[in-house]
Amino acid sequence: MALARQPGMFKSFLSFVPLRRHFPEPGIVDIHILTGLANMTNRFTDAFRLELEFPEEKI
Repeated sequence: MALARQPGMFKSFLSFVPLRRHFPEPGIVDIHILTGLANMTNRFTDAFRLELEFPEEKI
């Protein structure tokens, strides 16, 4: 969550030590890519006031 709110605060590799205890390097990269994608999607949909889910169609 902090990475999305303040991306500049993670400039040191020491910030990734807790992640390295549980994930390999490629896993950490995947986590960051997915977090960034979700953050970008949320900012885009918020800016354009888009609905994330479509209303259910009745047939």
